[in-house]
Parts: sequence; C-alpha cells; structure tokens
Amino acid sequence: STVTVGGFTGYVTGVYLVPSTTRLEIDVPAGVIAGALTPVSVQIGSAYGLHNPLTAGTGYVTVWTTTDMTPAQSNPLTYTGGGITSVSVYASPLTAGTPANYSVSFYMSSINLLAGDTISVQFPSGTTFPASGSYLNPAYVQVNGINTTWVTRTLNTLQITAPATLTVTSVTVSIFAALGISNPSTPGSYRLAVFTSRDPTAVTSANTYDITGSSIS
Repeated sequence: STVTVGGFTGYVTGVYLVPSTTRLEIDVPAGVIAGALTPVSVQIGSAYGLHNPLTAGTGYVTVWTTTDMTPAQSNPLTYTGGGITSVSVYASPLTAGTPANYSVSFYMSSINLLAGDTISVQFPSGTTFPASGSYLNPAYVQVNGINTTWVTRTLNTLQITAPATLTVTSVTVSIFAALGISNPSTPGSYRLAVFTSRDPTAVTSANTYDITGSSIS
C-alpha cells in the first residue's frame, strides 16, 4: 500500500491488523510529512486480500491518527450482491392440479448465505398451497441435501431458512410433493423466480416447466 501527501508518495513499510478487530494500523513512510489541513491519500491494493462484507448494505470507513485521535467517518459505501444467476426448475409430475416435487437450482453471487438467511421461491399464479396457514412443514424441504428448519409462505412465495452456511455458489432447493404444493390447474408453460436475503433481486428461471392436462380414462 502507499500513502500520498501533498503529491509525494511513499510505500508503507508496516501494516498491522489489530487482533479480533477489523482495524488496520499503517506506519507512515519515511519522508511523508503531513501538515495541518494537508490532503492525505492511503491506497490499499487488492493484493492485501481485504474483502467486502458478506452482507449487502451500507458501511463506512473510520480513520484517525496518533496525532489526530478523534475518529472521522468516510462517505457511505454501498455493498451489493452480484445477483443470482442460472436459475432452473424441474417439476414432477407435470400433471395439472397435482402435488409435485420441485427442484430449483441457481448460482449465488460472491456473497455467501449464512445459516439463518433465507431463500425465497416465487411460484407462478395458479399454484396452490396446503391450507395449513403460513407455516409449512420443513421436513419436506431441503437445501443442498440438508433439511431446512423453517419454511413460511406469503402469497405465492416460499421463504426457506438456510439450514447451514453455504460456502459453495451452486444451490439446489428440493421441495417434495408431500409438502402439498400443487401445479396450476391450467395446462401451460410456467416459470418461477428466486431471490435470497443477500441477493434480493428476484431472478426468473431460464427454463419452463410445462404442465399438461390429466389423461382421459
């Protein structure tokens, strides 16, 4: 990293991370002298391995020196998720009005989901849900093969609690027919959408699941 004062740039010889904090202490290079009201610029390159917060939102950088010990706060920094990509859905059976198994896969942004975060699946209009209120049985929903602990519904959207921290970018949500979610009663091609508590923009599935009418008997 470098420190620039009044047009003079010097390379830092010492950078220290204070244990159990997010605070860096930076030694001012020899030859850099900052007088009163002199602009100071500190450049920290990506090679140092500092990462943005895992949580999307607004943050600040706070700075002080050994001679100016009153902390000063930066302008707000807005951290965003990179967005969900490659959403796909598979449903079985594809019979209209029938309870179905749904497998929903997607890739997360670089912001990982932590245990307790939520994945939301928006089903298309016409989908029917069990008449058990907003709370649904989590035994019939898995995230990457692990049973979730909490599933709720608001209108056509399921909110699924991540059962563990997801350190991989590929996520598959398995919703079993025993949960009682049924295909729309009208045959046609349908898509659903996904968003998470860290990637809050809903992304529609690239493919459709094509619901057929029941066979004549």
